[in-house]
Amino acid sequence: MTHFNEALYSIKTYLNYNLIFLKTLILSRRVISQNEKMKKKIRINLGILFCLLLLPIGLSAQQSAISVSGTVKDQDTNEALSFVTVAVKKATDSTLVTGTISNEQGLFTITDVNPGEYLLEVSFAGFSQNVSPLFVGSNSQYLDLGIILLEENIQQLDEVVVTGKQDAVSGQMDKKTYAVGDNLSQ
Repeated sequence: MTHFNEALYSIKTYLNYNLIFLKTLILSRRVISQNEKMKKKIRINLGILFCLLLLPIGLSAQQSAISVSGTVKDQDTNEALSFVTVAVKKATDSTLVTGTISNEQGLFTITDVNPGEYLLEVSFAGFSQNVSPLFVGSNSQYLDLGIILLEENIQQLDEVVVTGKQDAVSGQMDKKTYAVGDNLSQ
């Protein structure tokens, strides 16, 4: 029997709240219909409120940072190049913005790049440096550059000659030996 009384009490409370809400709504309708100036103010206030609610959505969409990724490979053998330096520089004055190195599979990812125009500089010992323009837009959070090919830069070096000279003083376990011929001066 108590469950039935509790159910009746909750239904009665619900109906009372709805009745109060309907009375408030009817009174507010009467006030609005009686005063045309009030209607205009409410519409303007609702419009301003709507714009203010949408403002943070627009601002957050403009401030998103982009992740730039790609793969670096040898142009001749098409093999992935490990530990290649990848730098993002400003297009205007070539100052460094950010950078990284590729992993063992030649893959690299640079995070938190703001939309704009940059230069992408890819360099590795024994290969020609690759500098290309990079435009980072804001349509997507990820930008895949695909495969970047580096050309091998072979340079022939002359022979290397190594010369050595024995020290004038040699120290062994229990004695020191001096080479007199090297220490004479005239």
